[in-house]
Amino acid sequence: MFEIYTQYGASTKRGTDDAVGMLGIGCKSGFCYSDSFTITTWQNGECRSYVAILDVSEKGSIKLLDQSACAPEETGVQIQVPAKTEDIHEFQIKAQNLFKWFSPLPKINVELDQQ
Repeated sequence: MFEIYTQYGASTKRGTDDAVGMLGIGCKSGFCYSDSFTITTWQNGECRSYVAILDVSEKGSIKLLDQSACAPEETGVQIQVPAKTEDIHEFQIKAQNLFKWFSPLPKINVELDQQ
């Protein structure tokens, strides 16, 4: 976690054509909108929550907030970027227009038209 989220150019996807990405910048894209966001991971029976922070020098850092047990079969990553109230409607429209083309559909908090 610390090596991937705090180093530009760090990627776990360079050796495969089965995953999107490889430049090591996608996981930092939350910083394009906010100076902090949270990351929750489920892996190997552990759930970990982190906060990624861009400080006044614009240097990013990451801190572990919580660690707890979870079912061994639970795996995944959740990124939460806080949205400004005035931007929520625009984000919902953009999500509807973009994610309807994904297969499988992502788990998101807006309704998507099934096509």
